[in-house]
Amino acid sequence: SGIAKISLIINGKTVVEKIGPANSLSVEYTFGKGEGKSHNEVKIVAVDVAGNEVVKRADFGVQEVDAPVISDMTPKGDGVADATPTIGASYSDPSGIDLSSVTLSLNGAVITDVTVGASKVSYTPTKPLKTGVTYTVKVAVKDNAGIPAEALWTFALETVAPSITDTTPTGVDQTGMPLISAKFKDGGTGIDKDSVKLTLDGKAVAAEVTASAVSYKPSSVLAKGKHTAELSVADVAGNVGTLKWDFNIEEVLPVITDIEPAGAINTDRPVLSARFSDAGTGVDLSSVVLTLNGEVVNAAVTASNVSYGVQEPLKPGVTYTVTVKVADKAGNVATGSSKFNLEGTLPVISNAKPTGTVQSVDVAISANYSDAGSGIDVSSALMKVDGVVVPATPTASGISYQATRLMAGDHTVYVEVADKFGNPTSSSWSFKVEETPPTITAVEPKGEIGTAKPVLSASYSDAGTGIDVKSVVLSLNGEVKPAMVTESQVSYAILTPLERGVTYKVSVQVADKAGNIASASSSFSLETTPPKISGNKPVGTVSEADAAAGIMIVAKLSDEGSGVDPNSVMMWVDGNKVNAEATPEAVEYKAVGLVYGEHTVRLVVADMLGNIADFSWKFSVDDTTPPTVTVLSPKQDSVVGVKPVIKISYSDEGSGVDLTTISVKVDDKPVTAATMAPTGAKVVAAGEASYEVSLDYGAHTLTVSVKDVAGNEANVEVKFIVEGDVLKLVKPMNYPNPTKSGRTKIKFGLSQASDVSVAIYDFTGTLVCSVADKEPKASSDAVEFEWDGMRDGDKLANGVYFCKILAETNSETKYEIIKIAIAR
Repeated sequence: SGIAKISLIINGKTVVEKIGPANSLSVEYTFGKGEGKSHNEVKIVAVDVAGNEVVKRADFGVQEVDAPVISDMTPKGDGVADATPTIGASYSDPSGIDLSSVTLSLNGAVITDVTVGASKVSYTPTKPLKTGVTYTVKVAVKDNAGIPAEALWTFALETVAPSITDTTPTGVDQTGMPLISAKFKDGGTGIDKDSVKLTLDGKAVAAEVTASAVSYKPSSVLAKGKHTAELSVADVAGNVGTLKWDFNIEEVLPVITDIEPAGAINTDRPVLSARFSDAGTGVDLSSVVLTLNGEVVNAAVTASNVSYGVQEPLKPGVTYTVTVKVADKAGNVATGSSKFNLEGTLPVISNAKPTGTVQSVDVAISANYSDAGSGIDVSSALMKVDGVVVPATPTASGISYQATRLMAGDHTVYVEVADKFGNPTSSSWSFKVEETPPTITAVEPKGEIGTAKPVLSASYSDAGTGIDVKSVVLSLNGEVKPAMVTESQVSYAILTPLERGVTYKVSVQVADKAGNIASASSSFSLETTPPKISGNKPVGTVSEADAAAGIMIVAKLSDEGSGVDPNSVMMWVDGNKVNAEATPEAVEYKAVGLVYGEHTVRLVVADMLGNIADFSWKFSVDDTTPPTVTVLSPKQDSVVGVKPVIKISYSDEGSGVDLTTISVKVDDKPVTAATMAPTGAKVVAAGEASYEVSLDYGAHTLTVSVKDVAGNEANVEVKFIVEGDVLKLVKPMNYPNPTKSGRTKIKFGLSQASDVSVAIYDFTGTLVCSVADKEPKASSDAVEFEWDGMRDGDKLANGVYFCKILAETNSETKYEIIKIAIAR
């Protein structure tokens, strides 16, 4: 009958089936990777068209031959920057991993405390690895079929040593007790703080070491000369960095300055003196010696100078030498000297007058003279003007002569004089009698003017020979006017009104008595500026009660030109014309019964020339009741954490709360709102706002201010305390440290109110002073005590002391110990 159907069934699942009828049919199936099992059952079922069935069975197994895949091996290569890196790899296999077969070896040694997971193995060393070593890692693994795989790789730690920078001191130190310090950092495995070693001149010192710096301050003055500091620091991987630097303790000699007298002097009994200083160890005052021409004098010595007044008169023609010798406390000796003699200089002529150009034909001529030595011989003084000796008047300090009716142009003056020793000197100079025309100022009017009958005028002056009044001419647009003339001004009043829209020109010409002519002009026209409206009221908001009683609407009027025309004034309120009362200076109108909301005033004003000003402004009728504001949290006198949430509510039944006016301050410092409702609104009837702040420990004051749109303000104040959740002593320290006077301030933060004790111990642990004993202190970021560096009234020796700060509450106790150095 033929084949109707043939089916291939594997492990109970039909995987292939073909349908006839056909004389013959065949089936086949290819397994996917990993699909075959160690035991597989195969069944083939064939059925003919007549319904006869035949079944064939077979069994077979699949053995896996692919090894597991190992990937993601870490770390690899050189320059690994972690001295305790996580070493491991990932693995996978379709048949699954035999976790018991997983091993990890480091440099041939199998690691026993590795972490084995379903897909990876890892190991983190408990001790830092070493630099300079190449580490070989091997991971071995088998799959569930027993097929092995392994991976091998290497890595090495970074070999860059820490860097050392910012060494101090450098150059020359003037104090002898410099701060010796340096900074260091490592970009790889990090600094091994215990490795830091600082030496001074080859000897290790007890330096203070932090994570990034080292410092040491000698307790006594270092020897003068060169010193060498050396710092050694290693990173966690063992890479060592070293740096040497040199500095010098000063060997500079004292400085001697201002040795007096020097050069030529004017007295035969001078004061010998000098100044000295030493920026290093200071001057040894007992070493100061002052000599005159090699002979030691009994000089007076102070902290910075030496001086001696000569008793017997010195002789002219002799050169004298002043010598100063000074040593500092280290024995560095400096000397200095100056030479002087009694003066032999000529007199000096100065302040010769006049020079340049003078503005008059009557001229006062003079000169000053002086002599720093023997003084002026008044009888020797002589003056010539234009080569002619004049009867000038000499004095001990100068000579003068009054010249009259000089001609315009250039003139020459000659003066000579001698001192009492007969040393002569002379000087010549020249001047000119002015040739400058008069100056014309303030030609009026100019620009825009406010009257049609102006006064034409000008001012003039001449600093020389004076104005020739007969020469003055005033014209308007080229027409000469019969003006009134004085020695300083010309003027003419217009009688017939001028016209608007015309530009007028005023011209003035004037001459001085010497005939020098000057002219000037100005242009003007009638003003076109409208009146000014100012001082308009009301503006902003007014209360409903005032609106009901009647509001005075007013404005000030002014016009710098022709003046305000009061008959031109018109006013509208909210578009309705009203009967306002107007004067040239002001306008007013009483509006009664204006309702709540915005109102508009329009005002039109003209001046006497018809120039019009049109001005409008607005105001609002508003409520006068302040808004309501409440602090929801924190409550009055409550205790909160360091990050409290401030929450307030506010409302106003009138004009509404103006959100832009909300002011929230803690201890007078503004804070910013985190939320405000409703979002985006500027004015609301009611709402809330919250503020998250970070505050210092201690008492704080919250102040809230809110205004409504009408400007009514409401305020509220709440006091509260900030404490921490747990008791903490925050950043204990003292300053100055080291202390030279013995006194130092001990400062720290306190997270909760506590009883505080502060005790000082020496290096042996013996109590030397109790600064405070269970003294109650409120929570604060700045708790402070002072220690005077004494024990029972006696000064303590230089050295390091230990300060124990103890804070106690009913449930907790905390303490911190800090070091205090005394270096008197």
